[in-house]
Order: sequence, then structure tokens, then C-alpha cells
Amino acid sequence: MIRRLWREFSAEIVALCLAGIGTFLLLERMQIRATFVRILGSLLAALASVGRAIVQGLRYEATHVTLSDAIGLMVIALAIWIVVWRVRWRMARSEHLASRVCPECGSRLDRVHRRTGDRLFTWIVPLRRYRCANHDCRWTGLRSRLRRFAEEEAHASTASDASGDT
Repeated sequence: MIRRLWREFSAEIVALCLAGIGTFLLLERMQIRATFVRILGSLLAALASVGRAIVQGLRYEATHVTLSDAIGLMVIALAIWIVVWRVRWRMARSEHLASRVCPECGSRLDRVHRRTGDRLFTWIVPLRRYRCANHDCRWTGLRSRLRRFAEEEAHASTASDASGDT
């Protein structure tokens, strides 16, 4: 019910809230500007302090890192990159994830907006969210954005199978 109200009257609700805030700001007798400047100054001072601490820590670590430590960190970073690249490669070429038909009922899938978690995950793996077009099913899930790779590989494998049969 609240979602329906918000969807139907969101502009009016926002306008009413803005009018209320404007009236409050006109009638208030507090030192909002001074308070805001004081809070902003404290926040900037805290950020500067954190920045100085980070720089000092990095400077200390940089001067105390041995060659074997540096090589070890680079090897670990390379291993992580290889794993991420391989997962991305496999998912992009997965026939299951490239399919644009519902795994539950076989109907076509329609694109829908991604969720926050999807957006974070798709930085690594190119996926998009789909929903089943069948109103009785309404399955929703992720499918590969790089469908063309799976299609190219499927086409190449059928072409090689056809030439191998002769």
C-alpha cells in the first residue's frame, strides 16, 4: 500500500516535504550555518588526520618491505587476477547463462533492472537480470551479458561436428 501511494503521489509528497523544510528554515532561530560549518570543519580535520595516518603507515610499510614480500604480493595479485579472469571467461561462455529462455517453463525472458547486489557482482562478471515473460511463472535470475561468445562457440562446435561426420 505504501509503495502504491509513493508511486502515485511521490511528486506531491516531495513537494510537501520541501515546503515544510523551507518553512522551518524561514522560522527557525538556531545557528544552523555556524553548526554546519563547525561540523564540516571537524569532519575535514578527521579526514585529514586519517589521511596522514594512512600515508605514514604506507611510508613505513614501503621502507620495511623486503624483495621477497613484494614478489609474494605480486604473485598473489596475479593469482587472484587469473581466477577472476577465468571465472568471467567461463561464465561468459556458459550455455546455461547465455540462454534467453526460462529454465522453469521455457518461455522467453525479458530484461529487468538489476538489484544492488547484481551491480556489485557484475563489476567482475558481465551478467544482466532477466524475468520470465510468462505471468504464471515469473522466474527471475541472471544471464550472461556476453551471449555472443557462447553463440560463436556453439556455432563453431556444430560446424566442426558437421565436418567431422563426412
